[in-house]
Amino acid sequence: MTKRVALFAALIFVVVLACQNDPESVAEREYNTYYDSVMLIHDRTMPMMGHLENLRAQLKEERRAVINADTNRYRKVLNLLGELNKAEDAMFAWMHEFDPDSVDPDQKLDYIKNELVKVKHMEGLMVGGVGMAESYLDEYVPKDQ
Repeated sequence: MTKRVALFAALIFVVVLACQNDPESVAEREYNTYYDSVMLIHDRTMPMMGHLENLRAQLKEERRAVINADTNRYRKVLNLLGELNKAEDAMFAWMHEFDPDSVDPDQKLDYIKNELVKVKHMEGLMVGGVGMAESYLDEYVPKDQ
């Protein structure tokens, strides 16, 4: 009878182990946390692309209006267009290069940490470029009523 109890207990133990989901390792949880942060930043900056394009169009109109009238404003507009282009280029470059599935599993954590740095930089360029363009347009370009 003790053999049966021991066998039954062993069987139950094996079944319980088989039914458990393999819990994430500490490294997997850390990777997922960084990955989620990267995606959060991307997801909040991506919608800015449409606004960036709208600002660029307004600045191009402003450039035409001031090209021969105000050298300082013309230079400001050119600088702002450059900042918007830099922000857009950073977004597209980051999205094109982001490929966590291509990384060796042993390097995934370092990779995603580095991507977090890159995506934060891209976000800074986006927010900065858009903010400067909005400030300029608010100050110099009358709003249609």
